[in-house]
Amino acid sequence: MRTEKLLLSSDGTKMFLGGKGASNAPLPELPGVYPNPSQGETYLTYTLPEGMDVAEVEVFDATGRMIWQQVTGQISGIVRIPIALRAGLYQGVLRSNGSLVGSTKFTVVH
Repeated sequence: MRTEKLLLSSDGTKMFLGGKGASNAPLPELPGVYPNPSQGETYLTYTLPEGMDVAEVEVFDATGRMIWQQVTGQISGIVRIPIALRAGLYQGVLRSNGSLVGSTKFTVVH
């Protein structure tokens, strides 16, 4: 039985031991929020997995109520959350084509 191992370099390049090949496709990056905690403007960063092309960014408050969303046709980017958020805990959610890609929690303080 032949065993192959996947190596991930620091630049996201996939390499396989055993000579099967390599790919330069970026690895998916779960959403990130900065600054966190935030005192004003808040930004969400993301990179979609290979094969997904529509990013749906949603923000939920601590009660689970969706308070903002944006759909973009970019596979990666930085989205500014353009609404004034009250102090509290929030969740940023990234979806693509109706599927959950990832989520992150962030705090707003004043």
